[in-house]
Amino acid sequence: MYPKNNVFSNISATVKRAILENTMSEEKTCYYHPDTKTRLGCSSCGRPICTKCIVSAPIGYICPDCAGKNKSQAKINASKRDYFFTFTNAFVAAVVLGYLWNFLKPFGPFIMWASAYVVGYAVAKIITSLTKFKTTKTLNIITAMITVIAIVYNPILIFLSLSDLNIIAILFLFTFAYVGNIMNTISVAIAVWAAVRHLKF
Repeated sequence: MYPKNNVFSNISATVKRAILENTMSEEKTCYYHPDTKTRLGCSSCGRPICTKCIVSAPIGYICPDCAGKNKSQAKINASKRDYFFTFTNAFVAAVVLGYLWNFLKPFGPFIMWASAYVVGYAVAKIITSLTKFKTTKTLNIITAMITVIAIVYNPILIFLSLSDLNIIAILFLFTFAYVGNIMNTISVAIAVWAAVRHLKF
């Protein structure tokens, strides 16, 4: 047994047992803190680690590098249900925000572009807050598509316009309204840029 000291006295009995399971037979220098001697080792890679850098794991303790690898793996292993749930919620929120954005367009370029940025920012934050994915090109594309649909082809506006025009005519008019108007085009670009820029896990 190790003598009680200030470090171990502040650790619960469960934590003490976990630390002792990682104990090395020889005292070594901590891999991350060269000025600190330790008998603890990472239960995954075996590197010497001290009480300053240990990370709790299901079995014993691991080093910060192994903890980072485990976190990345958790992002990669997101299920199809996670993707469906996250993107459905992000799409619904984006559609509502995109609909409200249309009411802010008449207030001038600054309000128009600032609110477009908010739409993109909100889409990214909703996606990153609901689950943890690995950021990929495909994820960026899906996020950008949700943002474009919310602003350019807003389902709420399309539904409200169905009483006057058919769906093909509505899509054509909506497309022309953004392709033929530089102010609207800039707004879409700002929203997409904000969504992709803030898509960080």
